[in-house]
Amino acid sequence: MRPYTLPKQFQPLTPDQLEEISDWLDNFTYEQIRQKLLDTFQIKISNSTLCRYQQNRDFSRHLIDREEDGPRLHEFLAILNGQPVPYDQTGIALIQKRAFDLACAPNINAAKLNTLLRIFHYQKNCDWTERRLAQKDQRIEISERCAKIKEAHLADRRASVQKQPATPTPTPIPGHVPIPTNYDEIRARVRQKFGFFRNQNAHSQTDSPGAPNSSPDLHSLEINSPPAQPNLAPDEQPPTTV
Repeated sequence: MRPYTLPKQFQPLTPDQLEEISDWLDNFTYEQIRQKLLDTFQIKISNSTLCRYQQNRDFSRHLIDREEDGPRLHEFLAILNGQPVPYDQTGIALIQKRAFDLACAPNINAAKLNTLLRIFHYQKNCDWTERRLAQKDQRIEISERCAKIKEAHLADRRASVQKQPATPTPTPIPGHVPIPTNYDEIRARVRQKFGFFRNQNAHSQTDSPGAPNSSPDLHSLEINSPPAQPNLAPDEQPPTTV
């Protein structure tokens, strides 16, 4: 529900300045008042805003009868918004009775009836206002509690990270040899395990003393095939054994 407030151009003004504007509204036209506001307070305002302000003044003048102090517009707006006012139950009932008399006028319009309806439901609006304020306080309390819990959780995480011991260096296992990852390591592993390349190098050095010492490649090894027999005449063929 949108609250009733003073025009935003009049909100920075003091009560004495508002009283001066009320005197202008009683004695001058809207055009003259607009010029006076511009010259005196450097305020630009429209005729419609001045008209609504004047209607609220008339309502407060009819409902809150304080001729010695003049109309109390702030108290009237507080009643419309369901806020506490310095009146007892009898004073509120008197204001509601005057509002009922205004509602029974033959020239009443819908906008004025809507304003008077807030006066009729003043007590209920006060209850709703207190309930909204209580809910707002509860939301603020819950937000503060959640913020404290989050800060405590972050502090615990920082403390746990600081207290966590460093990762120990793994100790080597006796007799464990790392897995070879390239061809040279594979050749060294085969030479260490089977002595294959060492024997081949020894044979190559024995067969050709002047040849350079080069290790044979695994892919260059050939399987020894049996020697081919010479071509012989049929009568010179060796006998076959059964």
